[in-house]
Amino acid sequence: MLGKYVLISLEMDNVEVLGFCLTWINIRGVPLQFWNNECFTKILNIIGSLVSVDKQTSSFVNLDRARILVRTMWMEFINQHRRIQINKKVCNIMVLEENGGWEEPICCYRRVILK
Repeated sequence: MLGKYVLISLEMDNVEVLGFCLTWINIRGVPLQFWNNECFTKILNIIGSLVSVDKQTSSFVNLDRARILVRTMWMEFINQHRRIQINKKVCNIMVLEENGGWEEPICCYRRVILK
């Protein structure tokens, strides 16, 4: 399964690539007491909007990272280190886009608006 994909719509003879894509994001470094959709939404606010939380994340099976599906308009591969404050606690977090196991990000090149 690819880490992200582009949504397309077909109109007559034209193919229109919408200005967003869905991509899986891994977040590392969030303290367990802040492991909830509200916190994830705030962390991902700059990148895009939260679509879904992976089942292993929501059921606390895998606690080394939170895996979140995000709707984004970012054109480049997402790889960020941030220092954030949550309820007076400062955390160093990493926000990293999955790339489906490929060495290079594969869909960044397809995020083009054709109108």
